[in-house]
Amino acid sequence: MMSVSSFLQLYSDDDIILLNDNQTFTKKEILSYSDKVLKNVNYKDIVVICCSNNIETYVLYICLIYKGAIPILLEEKSEILWLNSVINRFKPSFIISNSLSALNLKDDYNFNGLLISERIHNSSGNKEIHSLLTTSGSTGKPKFAVISERNINFMVSAICKYLKLDKKDRAITTLPLNYSYGLS
Repeated sequence: MMSVSSFLQLYSDDDIILLNDNQTFTKKEILSYSDKVLKNVNYKDIVVICCSNNIETYVLYICLIYKGAIPILLEEKSEILWLNSVINRFKPSFIISNSLSALNLKDDYNFNGLLISERIHNSSGNKEIHSLLTTSGSTGKPKFAVISERNINFMVSAICKYLKLDKKDRAITTLPLNYSYGLS
């Protein structure tokens, strides 16, 4: 079974990994952002990313996974009180959002409107954790599901096998990235 973080090894540097109506990103371009935009993010740093369905969010998500960081995927328009409770609970190293000023945080880098905060904590998550996803919150406040790399590998393998997907196929991303099926 292939590791999600090694998924990019299937592609050559010039293969297009992401595209939308206006832009394309090759493997080489995406990985250059890993070193440029997320230069201060370390292996297993916990990073909150307020997600929207735009190419910048996907580039940063791939870069976080490539670097071995642990993303906490939240809805882009999360309420400030909810964001603050997540920050207080998980003590993330960084926040990626289009509005850091509402959290009284300074940005270290602006990636096409997505702001990457300065380091706010020295967090380090468990090596088994791949990411944290919120539940729907239908019973009140959303809860967090801890997703292991093994879980992701199993899910990705099962989907690829069932749908007979390979590296030439392209997925349409209409569901939010922070929604587990959207992440699939």
